[in-house]
Amino acid sequence: FFLETASRVMALRSVLRVHSRGGVLGTGRSATRTFSSGAAGAARRIKLYDTTLRDGTQGEGISLSLHDKLAIAERLDDMGFDYIEGGYPLSNEKDVAFFEQVRRLSLRHATVAAF
Repeated sequence: FFLETASRVMALRSVLRVHSRGGVLGTGRSATRTFSSGAAGAARRIKLYDTTLRDGTQGEGISLSLHDKLAIAERLDDMGFDYIEGGYPLSNEKDVAFFEQVRRLSLRHATVAAF
């Protein structure tokens, strides 16, 4: 069990490192997509809502530090996500601290939301 959990955390860190170095995820493309559909072919914008910082931490043995959560929020913003669900601030002190400190980040794309 521990190795499985550790490998999930390592995989997430690896993805974040690849992105921060301009690798596969660092293509500069926004996570927001525009596509055409329907008879008129009108363009529609899809907004992406990421739940990694809340739902992604619900697995047994998964725990992100405050620093981890802030770093992940910055990476998600860099990838162009429109919304980042930061957690549930009434549930624990770490989420309260996250919502206090995330305001200090210079997020360019994302709006941070609470569960």
